[in-house]
Amino acid sequence: MALHYTIVFGLLVTEMVLMTLFLLPLPYSFRKGLTRWLAESSAAERLHYYLKIICIFVLVLFVDALNRSIRLHHDLHDPGQTQSPFAGSGGHGLEARVDATAHSRMFYAQRNVYLCGFTLFLTLALYRLQDVFLQWVTAEEKLQEARRHTAKQSGDQNKASQRYETAEAEVIRLQARVSELEEAHIKYKDISHQMDNQNKAYLELTDRYAELERKHALRSGDHGRKDD
Repeated sequence: MALHYTIVFGLLVTEMVLMTLFLLPLPYSFRKGLTRWLAESSAAERLHYYLKIICIFVLVLFVDALNRSIRLHHDLHDPGQTQSPFAGSGGHGLEARVDATAHSRMFYAQRNVYLCGFTLFLTLALYRLQDVFLQWVTAEEKLQEARRHTAKQSGDQNKASQRYETAEAEVIRLQARVSELEEAHIKYKDISHQMDNQNKAYLELTDRYAELERKHALRSGDHGRKDD
């Protein structure tokens, strides 16, 4: 295998390893780190730049191998219409050797077509898979952030609900205290009214007692003068 096709084969193996890493059921943290590194790392950006240049050369090799495969296929099946090196005459042994050489060259040309084609296909698949995983990781991060925000809001709502329940209980307690104070005030007014009535009755009784004392004293004086 020529050097450039060896490089293409090495690129194909590398892409297969990366594809396997993407498809394996690895932990989320590993996938997230790998995806973020491939999308945001400066080294990954340089790698993407070099990979694009290599893909251009692989595309050129693919087109060249495809053209060669088509030409060899045409020469094998229509040897009389072209100046093909496989259309010579000189015995069955020479024809067999020429036919084997032609099929061998055809096999190598088709191998190169498949090699370059699969390499280009895996390159496009990896780029697309990387975009999908990046979108998935971004969506997962947004989902986790939304969950944390929702949990925080739920915690705030629970705290507000607890504060509301506490305030409601305090309002009920104060209403009960106000009712007790109102009842105590009513009782105080009743007691005060009773005390006023009793005070008036006491004053009336005191006045009557004083009047009776005064009358009794007057009567006592009259009896004394009569006795004299």
